[in-house]
Amino acid sequence: MIMNILVTGVQNAIEESIVKLAVERIEGKAKFRVLSFSDFMDSGESPAEEFKLLKETQDKIKQKIQMKVLEGKGGHMIIDGYFTVKSKLGFVPVMTGDLLNIIKPDFLVHIDVDPLALGSRLENRKEFDEHQEIEKSCALYLGANAGCGIRIIKSGPEGARDAADELYGMLKELLVKK
Repeated sequence: MIMNILVTGVQNAIEESIVKLAVERIEGKAKFRVLSFSDFMDSGESPAEEFKLLKETQDKIKQKIQMKVLEGKGGHMIIDGYFTVKSKLGFVPVMTGDLLNIIKPDFLVHIDVDPLALGSRLENRKEFDEHQEIEKSCALYLGANAGCGIRIIKSGPEGARDAADELYGMLKELLVKK
């Protein structure tokens, strides 16, 4: 059975590293195509810059992911993304119900990052915690609406390794023929 797995977390946290580590470990046991939201954003573009650009940016992401999903028919995919981005005015949704319907995830994994793992990249702990709670709430809500399995993986203060091990174990259980 071919699976689409959506991995989410706070934008620019460490989920991309976690996905990379897990996929490297499972290579040879199962073939994956990894798509990252960062691959679909134009250089220097940020949907949080202007609310008026939100719809245009969502449509652009939707079109690009739809093309990539169609190109990837016949193989497992991991889509590394995020539901919202933080702006000075509030949170801007990036993942919409329409986009979720295109991805059709079989499983949604939210990476809950320990702020200590971000070290000097963390500018404001309170804002990060708030954003992470919003991302987790979106994961639960959108995962339930998509009718897919939901898993929350906690990444400890040591960073990506333990979370990658947990993601790898989950992928192995889901996909590797015994």
